[in-house]
Amino acid sequence: MASNTITKRVAEFLQKFPPFDLASASELEEIANKVFIQYREANEMVFEEGQKPGDHFYVVRQGSVKIFHSGATEVLVDICDE
Repeated sequence: MASNTITKRVAEFLQKFPPFDLASASELEEIANKVFIQYREANEMVFEEGQKPGDHFYVVRQGSVKIFHSGATEVLVDICDE
């Protein structure tokens, strides 16, 4: 595993969840080396409905993210947590 402590912690965290639980140690290290860590404030928007998809995905390490459908009224669709 990587000597970088943050990379190692990211790899160990990801290894607990599919599909990362099927990855080898070297694959996890490669993925973890590409991680960009973001800290968000409560109620801060991560992205908006209809926004063009990016070339990355989000993993919630701590806390939760509420997903809303926006229209005439906001409707809670899901809550993603650890």
